[in-house]
Amino acid sequence: MVVPFPRPVFPAPRRVRAAIHYLRRRRMVAAGLLAAAVPGAARGQAPWPTRPLRAVVPFPPGGGTLDALARALAPALGEALGQPMVVENRAGAGGNIAAEAVARAEPDGLTLILVSTGLAAFSPNLYPRLAWKPEDFASVGLIGRAPLGLFVRADGPADFAALAAAARARPGVMTYGSAGNGLPSHVGMELLRRQAGLDITHVPYRGTPPVVTDLLAGRVDMALDSPPAWLGQVRDGRVRMLLVTSAARWSGAPGVPSAAEAGVPDFVVENWQGLQVPARTPPERVARLSEALRGVLAEPETQAVLARLGIDVWTSTPAEMDAVVVAERARWGAVIRAAGIRVD
Repeated sequence: MVVPFPRPVFPAPRRVRAAIHYLRRRRMVAAGLLAAAVPGAARGQAPWPTRPLRAVVPFPPGGGTLDALARALAPALGEALGQPMVVENRAGAGGNIAAEAVARAEPDGLTLILVSTGLAAFSPNLYPRLAWKPEDFASVGLIGRAPLGLFVRADGPADFAALAAAARARPGVMTYGSAGNGLPSHVGMELLRRQAGLDITHVPYRGTPPVVTDLLAGRVDMALDSPPAWLGQVRDGRVRMLLVTSAARWSGAPGVPSAAEAGVPDFVVENWQGLQVPARTPPERVARLSEALRGVLAEPETQAVLARLGIDVWTSTPAEMDAVVVAERARWGAVIRAAGIRVD
């Protein structure tokens, strides 16, 4: 049975900006109140920031979730901080070009980078020679998280148990497509393959669209990927979503079982997003940025924007985000080493 889905969650950039437009008028007052709450301001220091800020996105414009997040949050964060925040796209090398640029930026709190599971947790384990290291960054706070979904054609296995049985009956024959080597759609599937005892073959692509095309054409058997890119095909009855990789059922697809319900306990893969700044940024500035971020994410209108992007809001302090990054880097490092995944 095909699970009904709502219309696609990704809005056009114009709609994203419109959803938070009215917040700008309210945040001039909020920015003044926030500045007054900062310990430095209470000691009579000059207010900060006094110049525009940069939010660096490690992918091209329109290049997925991080770019959409940046363009949704930057105007609201700028209002909260009392200075404009400009989105700067620096694509290439799986996000490492942007990471290197921010790692070398002045640690004044004015340059931030949007990171995700892939850049913060995968890259240090995937690339043998990086021009940056995790210690080059200080965390500001988490933004949100979203699960992946396991997809097959609508005429394929009806549930994960049937898919696993088919794979075990033909070891090494069934294939899965991913958006590229070392991405969550690849590393996450390697974890599933080991936890479920599946002998299946990886077929890497350049991005998700060709994976969708080849799955529909029968050239690959399954894919683990971000749900928004597949919702249209699911809604049209051409693709079935067998499970989601969150610990519980996902609000974006409440009719789809979690991995634990589908028979794969402890299989949790969440693509989370957050903000970081260069290391040695003054702690009071990190605290100011973190408080502004949490304030923006607490707004119902901001939460609605993220929901349309398929993201559940997940806030944190800088220390809490640091703990998540360290734990995730260790967890995924073990998976990457066991699977022998390398990206040169």
